[in-house]
Amino acid sequence: MAFCRNCGESIDPNAAVCMKCGFAAGQGQNYCPNCGKEAIAGAVFCTGCGFGLQGAQQGSSANTPPVQVQKPNVFCKNCGNSMDANAAVCMSCGFAAGTGQKYCSNCGKETVPGAAICTSCGFSVQGAQGGAAKAPSGDEQKSKMTAGLLGIFLGAFGVHQYYLGNMKMFGIHLGAVLIGLVFLCIPGINFISFILLIANWIWGLIEGIMILTGSTKTDAKGNPLKD
Repeated sequence: MAFCRNCGESIDPNAAVCMKCGFAAGQGQNYCPNCGKEAIAGAVFCTGCGFGLQGAQQGSSANTPPVQVQKPNVFCKNCGNSMDANAAVCMSCGFAAGTGQKYCSNCGKETVPGAAICTSCGFSVQGAQGGAAKAPSGDEQKSKMTAGLLGIFLGAFGVHQYYLGNMKMFGIHLGAVLIGLVFLCIPGINFISFILLIANWIWGLIEGIMILTGSTKTDAKGNPLKD
C-alpha cells in the first residue's frame, strides 16, 4: 500500500493516479508516500517513518525544496466539471486531462463543434484540443446540408442514415418500406401498409429537420458535420 503525495489518500502501488484527487502517482509534496503522514515543507525525511522524501521527489535538492506551482482549476473538456489543473484525469468521467471536445477547458461552457474559439470566453478551443474538432485523418467530414436534405426528401428509405454511416438505422428505414410494400399486396390489411409507410416517411422527415437545425451534430463515427 502506498499513499498519494498530494492528498494523503491510500492508493494501490501500481495505480497510475489517485482516485480521490486525480493527481498522478508520485506527484505532490504534501504527504509521505510511505506512511501517509503530512510532510514538512523542505524536509529530507518523513518525521513519521523516516522515509526519504527528497528521493521520492526525484532528485530535488535538500537545500532548495521543490516548489509546486498552484494553478487555478480548469474544466474537463469531456464532461465540463471543474478539476484541478495538476490532475492527470477527470474524477467525474475518467477522461485524461485535456482530452475531449464538448466543453471549454477555460470556462466550462459547452463548445460549438468545429469552432476555433469558445463563444463564451474567447479561449482558443482548437489550440487546446490540437484541432480535435476536425474529423480524424482518413475520415471525410459529412455535410450537414446534404444529410438534412436526404432526410427530408428520401428519409423514408433511410438514405440520410446511410450517408452518415448509421447502417442500423438505414436498415430499419428500408425494412419498414419493404414490409409496408408487402402488406400493400395482401388484401384486407392495406391500412396497415399505409400507416407504416406514412409513419416511416414522417420519421425520416423529422430526422432530416433535426440534422439541418443542428440537433444531430455528428455522423456515426462521432465526427462533427460540416456546414
